[in-house]
Amino acid sequence: MAIGSTTWTGPSFEGPWKSSGDNGVEDPEAFVRATNKRFADSVDEPECLGATETEDQNVIAYRFFSKPEPNEYGSWWGGRYSVWVDQSKNRILRIELADGIASWAPEPSKDISTTTIEYDQAIKIEAPS
Repeated sequence: MAIGSTTWTGPSFEGPWKSSGDNGVEDPEAFVRATNKRFADSVDEPECLGATETEDQNVIAYRFFSKPEPNEYGSWWGGRYSVWVDQSKNRILRIELADGIASWAPEPSKDISTTTIEYDQAIKIEAPS
């Protein structure tokens, strides 16, 4: 977890949390915004996979490839992404990454990484004490 330039590590959301100190990024928000811009600027082969209905949502799926330019530390990462978006709320619900590539990896990954996103307004994250 990171808040500002301070980071913590823990085995689960419940902790226990241990400070891992400064993450080395002077302005984390600017770093993330620049990373997102590099990522968006590198989108290639975009395609709309069309609408899909789930139990209670109208979902539209997209696929694209991204290989961003290196950041100020020489790192980059990307791959082939599939993204499912709730059309009514304009929220990402699921992201799959295939053919993951990174500056530190000798070859593309054969794994598929899936992130499922759930939105819960009751969740609040406070800095550990």
